Amino acid sequence: MSTKQQQQRGSNRRPVMVVKLSSIRKRLLASMIDYFFILFLFDQFRMLIAELFDYDIPFTTMDFKELETFFPEDDDNLEDLLPKIFWIYIKNIQYSTMFYLFVLIYETLFLFGWPNRTYPGATIGKRIMGLRVVSCDYLESISMATPNIVRIMPAGNITLVKSFFRTLVKLMPINNTIQCFYILTSRYNRSYFDQRIGLIVIDMSPSAMLQVQAIMANATTSNTLQNQQQQPPQQQQPQPNWNRGFL
Repeated sequence: MSTKQQQQRGSNRRPVMVVKLSSIRKRLLASMIDYFFILFLFDQFRMLIAELFDYDIPFTTMDFKELETFFPEDDDNLEDLLPKIFWIYIKNIQYSTMFYLFVLIYETLFLFGWPNRTYPGATIGKRIMGLRVVSCDYLESISMATPNIVRIMPAGNITLVKSFFRTLVKLMPINNTIQCFYILTSRYNRSYFDQRIGLIVIDMSPSAMLQVQAIMANATTSNTLQNQQQQPPQQQQPQPNWNRGFL
């Protein structure tokens, strides 16, 4: 085999990584942290827009005083009630659209690794909990005793297109409910959409990495002992009797 063929064969090899899968508890905690962090960022974004462009995003703290004047009263008839309900409905749509657009931009950029790709595949909540979203087309368990320790292939960073579509599907209310049910019933805590586009959430915290290293060390030791037991015993050659010629 020539040197060029060896290089092409080496470039076609897909990276393999042994990791620990993320638990449902950690994923829920990461989602809660992201939610409160997004609310804080969105409030700061709203104040910036209001200051620069003199426009306030509906249904925020500044609008509640205006909203109180539209609350239904006891003496309201149907003609007075319908415009108030319609106004609240329109304001709710405006606020939801702005909020979902903000979440889409936030999670897409952070999953891609913005700004310098130092820690791709993780939002603020996932970074705090030590989680990452990586590419995975195939995975298998290392042993039946530790089903959450798996070997994934290929193990790479998430792309911008995949991070965008993953966030877009996550923001769909009905589909999000189906995905949560699928994660709870899945063997590897993996959503259906992550399986289709080749993604998985793994635990990269220090404790998880130490657990993976300990399991890999035990597996290497057991394989070495097993190979030594399978090798046939070497026959001992008879030692020459040097004293025979002197007798």
